[in-house]
Amino acid sequence: MADLLLGPLVDVTTSKVISVTTEQLNLAVGFKQELKKFRVVLRMLRGVLQDAEQKEVTGHFDLQDWLKELGNIVDEADNVVDEIAYEHLRYKVARKQMWKKVSYFFTLPNPLAFRFKIANRIKNLNSDLADLNVWATGLGLQYRLASKHPEHIETQQTDSSISDPSNIVGRENKVLEVVQSLIDSSNDQPLLVVSIVGKNVGSRVLVTTRSEKVASIMGTLSEHKHHLEKLTDEDCWSIIKQRAFVGSSFPPELERIGRDIASKCRGLALVANVIGRSLCNNRKKDDWLSIKDNSEEWGSVEEANGVLRVLQLSFNRLPTPALKQCFAFSSIFPKDSVMEKEMLIQLWMAEGFLQPLSERYMEMEDIGDRYFNALSSYSLFQDVERDSYGSIIACKMHDLVHDLAQFVSKSQTLILEDGSGRNNPADIRHLNVISDKGMAATKFGDATKKLHTLFSQVDVFHSMSMNLRKVRVLSFCGANIDQLPAFLGKMKHLRFLDVSRTKIKELPKFITKFYHLQTFRFMDCNYLKGPLEGIWELGHLRHIYFNDEELMPARIGGLTCLKTLQLFVVGRQKGRQIEELRCLSQLRGKLKICNLHMVKDRDEAMGARLSEKATIQELHLVFGWKSYGSEDRCKHDEDILEGLQPHSNLKGLIVEYYCGKSCSSWMLEIENSMSERVNFLKNLMFMAFYECPLLKSIPSLSLSDEAKVEIKNCKNLKSITYLSLQKLIIVKCEELVEVGVGPVAMKSLKEVHIESCGKLENLSMISKLQSLEVLELQQCTELRMIGDDARFTSTCLQELNIQNCHSLMSMPSVDGLSSLQKIEIGYCEQLKSIGEDLSIATCLKELTVWECNGLMSFPNLHGLSSLQNIEIVFCRQLKSIGEDLSTATCLKELIIIGCHGLMSVPSLHGLSSLQTLFIVGCRGLRSLPSGLPSWTALEELRISYCYDLISIPDDLRSIPNPACLARLKKLTIGGFSTELKEFPDLGFIGSHLDKLDLIAWGEPGERLLDQIQHLTALKSLGISDFDGLEALPNCLLIYGCPELKERCTRGSGFEWDCISHIRNIKIDDRWIQGAPIKDDDNEQLVDDSEQQDDDSEQLPVRATGLRHFICCRN
Repeated sequence: MADLLLGPLVDVTTSKVISVTTEQLNLAVGFKQELKKFRVVLRMLRGVLQDAEQKEVTGHFDLQDWLKELGNIVDEADNVVDEIAYEHLRYKVARKQMWKKVSYFFTLPNPLAFRFKIANRIKNLNSDLADLNVWATGLGLQYRLASKHPEHIETQQTDSSISDPSNIVGRENKVLEVVQSLIDSSNDQPLLVVSIVGKNVGSRVLVTTRSEKVASIMGTLSEHKHHLEKLTDEDCWSIIKQRAFVGSSFPPELERIGRDIASKCRGLALVANVIGRSLCNNRKKDDWLSIKDNSEEWGSVEEANGVLRVLQLSFNRLPTPALKQCFAFSSIFPKDSVMEKEMLIQLWMAEGFLQPLSERYMEMEDIGDRYFNALSSYSLFQDVERDSYGSIIACKMHDLVHDLAQFVSKSQTLILEDGSGRNNPADIRHLNVISDKGMAATKFGDATKKLHTLFSQVDVFHSMSMNLRKVRVLSFCGANIDQLPAFLGKMKHLRFLDVSRTKIKELPKFITKFYHLQTFRFMDCNYLKGPLEGIWELGHLRHIYFNDEELMPARIGGLTCLKTLQLFVVGRQKGRQIEELRCLSQLRGKLKICNLHMVKDRDEAMGARLSEKATIQELHLVFGWKSYGSEDRCKHDEDILEGLQPHSNLKGLIVEYYCGKSCSSWMLEIENSMSERVNFLKNLMFMAFYECPLLKSIPSLSLSDEAKVEIKNCKNLKSITYLSLQKLIIVKCEELVEVGVGPVAMKSLKEVHIESCGKLENLSMISKLQSLEVLELQQCTELRMIGDDARFTSTCLQELNIQNCHSLMSMPSVDGLSSLQKIEIGYCEQLKSIGEDLSIATCLKELTVWECNGLMSFPNLHGLSSLQNIEIVFCRQLKSIGEDLSTATCLKELIIIGCHGLMSVPSLHGLSSLQTLFIVGCRGLRSLPSGLPSWTALEELRISYCYDLISIPDDLRSIPNPACLARLKKLTIGGFSTELKEFPDLGFIGSHLDKLDLIAWGEPGERLLDQIQHLTALKSLGISDFDGLEALPNCLLIYGCPELKERCTRGSGFEWDCISHIRNIKIDDRWIQGAPIKDDDNEQLVDDSEQQDDDSEQLPVRATGLRHFICCRN
């Protein structure tokens, strides 16, 4: 089979070499004519390559050999021109050093020796090209004018719409079916109740797989396997239509062709999605027909590798060879890997895939961004992750798409893990070593001489010999290495180096000789002792990543190509002052500047020229701890902040440890000479003030309507006003007394979180917010009133959380909030009411009220069909929680604890979803709710310590259908009024119960212990406070409980202290306490040689899972 990536590889490398040789002509002293000749012949052969592609004979054996030979020649040429540039850079650095130290004169490169060597290599390349040209003629290949690849790569959709998971086609009913199955499933059934953390019962795990074997291993019951049926042809057409014509109508003449393509998808959503993306905004009928008529691929769609062959159609339609190379390179990451977008683009850049598409200059990172978006728009990348500004930061590949990437790059890329390997990896260019086992299974020899990329998570240097001279990418991220070997210093082509999360103690000096290095990452290097000196020599460095302030390199201002510098630490020494940022005009992304208290004055701060750095997205200004909070720092910090005015494109601003009393003028709206209002922060989406101890006010700021604001630990802040924003978070501002918003914010503000603002008494603005969705107030101890109106203005409110507002007396009523989903109110002792009627809140799912002792009644809960959880704890004055809960058909959890004033609980008839019911410590409760026969999903029932309880509903005394409690796992009962003489009949409990706690209630009678015997699944048994129980069992018999047997070992077992008081204990066939006296008729039990009566109480235990005893007496 033809190598699908060979043509694109040769094309990309040829284009790069032609471009670079043109640039290097001025450096080619002594071999310029040879280099010109090489460029001319190479351009001609590129035209021959175009002829080969147009004739579609790439499957021809002889042509494949010809392409390989051309690839080898071009690869060598790439190395040659790279070394020319490297030598030129080395000479420039040496010249700079010579001016400083005379001794450097003797270390200058020898230009004559180098020129002679390079000239010979170019002559050899020209000779090889001449032979290759003769070979091409013999194959019948002719020169064609090389066609230009499209200058603009169409991304086919906006960045914000890439991989939108919300659009479900053809699976709507199946999603609901699976969700309902998870809700309805029994806890004792395999797979659906898998212990995730701490063996918690009730957790459910949903496993998706394409393998029946996986489902079998997981122990899935057949009724809980959901086989996704294939989509209909109409569903497939809907997907293709949505992907191919985003936001526009489709031509009628393409519908018939599109429907034919949909029918060929065989109901496979991935195929329809990828094909649709590849045709996006393409209205050429011939292109649609070429997809439809490719019978060879469509005919195999249901075969083992059929989907792969169909997906290959999408790969073949990628518009440029470079884009194909970028996609194929992604196969170096293992399946299901999260691929960081910035790193991926930097890797493509290092490999030389990101060459300008025309004479118009374009940054390689911007080309890479276009390529990334194009691959995403083709659905080859998916599951994108975004940062808080909406920018894509990471993605994944579908397993089958990853298979495609591996398929097309199989001759170039190898991943070694779990013993996988290859006998002859001769053409490998990209290698990822994940385990030592993989290396042991592969015979490398000289195979690594073509290697361009090495990822390794192990110490490869001690496992195999490698020729790494041509390597462009070297990543040891997470590898167990503590040093880089000296021979790496000979690499002249390295462009990407990552030693993050290693144990390296020192960055070797030879790193400063990697003159082509573009990306250097050393994040989380906890063993590194200090920074790398001489990094300024890396003139081509574009991205540097480190997160330890101690590793900040000096003289970083010399790296004028730098685009990523996430951390800059100001120092007083030359080379570490803030003026180092002056010439770094291309910085982009995030920049954090620390130790700003070391900046001398405003003029020095202005020297950083932050206002000229238009591509910085987020600026984090940290002023430092020295003299923190002192008046001496006040004027200094205000001047420094004034001099750090950023560009108006800024999206995020964080100010930390700032000791000024007021904000800077550039944060305010000003009036220009034409009487127009100018706002420097109009694009700001995130603004934060952290630990600003003297800041007293934040002026009226007009931010983006989508802006988020955080203010934390500004202890002297008294007032803030925002004209527009979407989310407001205020934490630990003890002096804050006023929070205001402007007219725009009244419409745009959706979330308000205020915590630990001890002097805030009123939040009048809350009732004016028309779009409020989330309100969270905590630890505002003096807050007495929320809003001026009786009701919330916003009908959008979804979450209401008020905690520890001890002085709160009133709040807007929650009545009429139809969007409300969650109410959580706690420790508001003065609060009298939260409303009268919640019946319109049909979306409400959670209702939690804790420690609200002033609350006497609950709003009407009738009609809340979405309600799932009710939790009412220690509301001591509460007398009623409504009259009817029967309409809460989705209720799963009802917890009522410590409500002493509560006298009754409404009927719970019809609550078939109820899983947990607690009624505990309600001393005034006189009767229990009825409805037990309908609690078919009940898993835990706890009714205890209700000392005034005098009546029990009949359905608890005698259950007509014991199967209604088939899922009950835990039961705690008892601690009622002494007027109840008779202990309940426990015969209604199914044998599946695993935890039972009995608390004194009436007279247990002899049947109590008898009724426990049938609980064969019991794991924990607790008996407490039984005055009527004259003695605990004289005899404990345990049969067939292997775990319990070990825990009951005499003297050392974990449970021994719980049972040691029982006179006679027998486990299986062995008495471990007490001794029998035998006669001819029976066996009697004695303790300390005292004979016992034959009718002594015995507690036989046959619960094979029993692990705990809890036996307590007054």
